[in-house]
Amino acid sequence: MNYLSKLMGLILLLTIFNACAPAVHTDFDRSFDFTLLKNYALLPENQSNTGLAMLDGPLVGKRITQSVNDILQAKGYINTSGPDFYVSYQLGTKTEHGREPGPVYGFGYFGGYYGRGLHGSDFYEEYEKAVLIIRLYRDRNKSVLLWKGISEKKLPDRSTGAKDIDNMIHQMVMRILNKFPPEGKQRIP
Repeated sequence: MNYLSKLMGLILLLTIFNACAPAVHTDFDRSFDFTLLKNYALLPENQSNTGLAMLDGPLVGKRITQSVNDILQAKGYINTSGPDFYVSYQLGTKTEHGREPGPVYGFGYFGGYYGRGLHGSDFYEEYEKAVLIIRLYRDRNKSVLLWKGISEKKLPDRSTGAKDIDNMIHQMVMRILNKFPPEGKQRIP
């Protein structure tokens, strides 16, 4: 019984963490041989203009480029001036509408007894999501797209500090680039 309750707790914990993780979507040129890629260069960063102070400005751009560099270099790619591919990113926001459960209090008659109860009801909320797109191009002019990854994450309602934004950005970049190169197309170091 003790083993079963620990297993159920672990499954619940993993489900909660998975639900909090940013969603990631990727697409790539299926005819391209990704094993040829060894060197990369970052294209000049795009300043985000989301209208949200927590995401706009050069510091967020530096966080994104640092995370991209760290992750690609950990995978064995080299940042150089004569690259095999170019990396670009774009950060934005979008407004989502969702349904959230809310508590409802009531009382009534049940089996000869009066009672009170609490049950759920739905209410709708509007919230902002950060959207990060990382694209890999064959050339500096962005005319040949090789791969792209998109991550979305719900922004916190409260004011967040630099450390929270840093963690959110790094998590989004990491989850995107964990899908690169495409499965079955990895290069052998």
